Amino acid sequence: MKVVALLVLIVLAFGFSSSGQNIVAPNQFLSEVYSSAELSQLTPDRIEYLNYLTEHGWEIMDIPTEKQNTLQDYPFLYKIDRETKMALQTYLNCAGLQHFNLLTYDYVIKKERGYYKVAGCSKLLIIKSHSEITEGFNEYRKL
Repeated sequence: MKVVALLVLIVLAFGFSSSGQNIVAPNQFLSEVYSSAELSQLTPDRIEYLNYLTEHGWEIMDIPTEKQNTLQDYPFLYKIDRETKMALQTYLNCAGLQHFNLLTYDYVIKKERGYYKVAGCSKLLIIKSHSEITEGFNEYRKL
């Protein structure tokens, strides 16, 4: 009887631990963009991917003084209206870097990296390429 009770407890423990592994909490960037109803419709894998994308799918690069004349070659990254899916007239500036949320901008993940100038400073926002994001996400999931 003790053996049966012990086996039942072990099975229950494994059941709870494996079901708990599928729970992925959305980060603050997802919570800023999606309602709780929308978040509840996303799969745990999608939430994990979007968490990764908002935290690791981009980087900021300082432009050296001697290369600042090339900044005009890069476009701005414009905010997007989530309801209409239209780009707004507001674009990323230096003040926005502190709380940057990629999901609030009109971006596309491409085969190559995307480069966007940041208004008001000598910086570029780099959106990583599709392959960089995929490889990084796969490594991230292994942790």
